Amino acid sequence: MKESKSLPGHEAGAASSGSLAPFLLRGGGATLSARLIAVGAGLAVQMLLARLLEPAGVGAFFLTQSVVALVALVAQLGLPRMVVREVARALGSGRPGLARGTVRASVKIAAVGVGGAALVYAFVLGPWLAESVFESPLMAATSSVAAVWVVAIACQSLGGEVLRGARHVGAASVFGGAGALGSAMTAAILGAILIGRGSSTLSEVILVSVGSALTSFLLASVVIRWRLGGVTEQVAARTLLAGTTAMLISNISHTGAAQSDLWIVGAMLTDTDVAVYGAAKRLMRLVSLPMVIVSLVVPPVIADLHHRGQHERLERIIRGVSTLAGLPSLGILAVFLLSSELVLGLVYGPFYASGAFILAVLSVERILFVWAGPAGMTLMMTGHERRMMVVTLLTGMLEVVAIVIGTYLGGGRGAALGFLVGSGLRSVATWNEARRAVGLRTDVNFFDLRESSMPLRRLFRVGRDERRR
Repeated sequence: MKESKSLPGHEAGAASSGSLAPFLLRGGGATLSARLIAVGAGLAVQMLLARLLEPAGVGAFFLTQSVVALVALVAQLGLPRMVVREVARALGSGRPGLARGTVRASVKIAAVGVGGAALVYAFVLGPWLAESVFESPLMAATSSVAAVWVVAIACQSLGGEVLRGARHVGAASVFGGAGALGSAMTAAILGAILIGRGSSTLSEVILVSVGSALTSFLLASVVIRWRLGGVTEQVAARTLLAGTTAMLISNISHTGAAQSDLWIVGAMLTDTDVAVYGAAKRLMRLVSLPMVIVSLVVPPVIADLHHRGQHERLERIIRGVSTLAGLPSLGILAVFLLSSELVLGLVYGPFYASGAFILAVLSVERILFVWAGPAGMTLMMTGHERRMMVVTLLTGMLEVVAIVIGTYLGGGRGAALGFLVGSGLRSVATWNEARRAVGLRTDVNFFDLRESSMPLRRLFRVGRDERRR
């Protein structure tokens, strides 16, 4: 009994006993609330940026943020997803000490990787990209402060994934990467600057983002220490790293492909063009929000149920959650397709309304992503990260070629069409690999909502009965 009480919030024990209802209900509800706050605050940040900075400054911010996020991902050496999987498995097997050992080993590895990456970015990579690739003086002037941003993003991301693996998905959505707390803090501070001065600089905006991310990480560390305190099993760093290479390559390929259109626009066009394209691209977070929530909740469930061989149950849960999450995405997509110019003008200002076609095309790309469900997550959480790596590498190369050709022929509009071709193919290919390798379908099922929602309705009934007891 003492050991089961030491599991975080007793949520890991829910998996072991076969009852996922409390975790999915509490985790899904908390994640939804946190993500809605994060997206709302993130949208407020974008609106504030468009009013605090000139379009060239907004474009430089978008480029810097996307590059820094990728560098931070590389610096973590593939640890975040590995930590989610291994911590979830350890707690599901009733071994909290192993979970603590995994966290401790990952922190040591990340400290080396993140520190080295920040130095490389500050003195080599950042200046070279700004001057030789993007030809952005604004970006070049902020290389040093952006290097600190690498550290902040990496720490915030790893802290959130530790919480997610321990099935504290609500706390992960508050304190983790792009979490509610960091986004809300950034929006509040930028809002105060707008009211007080009416304008800002790119360096100041980045510093605000750094402070918000580090604050979130420190609070996440407090929660992790509180929830995972106790005796620790030793986990060798080389053991943890043995399975991260394929995950790292997959994550880099996926993230790089997702940002490749923005980088190619930045390399071939002007900072102002980047601002218009980036403004449209940032709104895509609203379309994919429901599916992002799914990807935040289901990873430990996938790892646990697959480990126990409950594949039929796992597929019903994945498809049910994906279907219900896909419905609101269709509504947001319809608004963007029918009123893209109006939406951009209201959010960013009249100057950005010229990106209406870009917003419409990127909306179609997102609906393919939503349709595929958490296929990539399913591959990585079931030990098929190498398959995921191959898919993302091949489709990523095709995507880059399509975007370059599209940008050359049609500027930002052509880049959006090229991105639609490459990313859409990746969504379909990833879904197919999950079906072949794991034997699970992850796609939404709009044609039979009653069947798709049955597992979730059953979970809600179970959760309601447990609360009554």
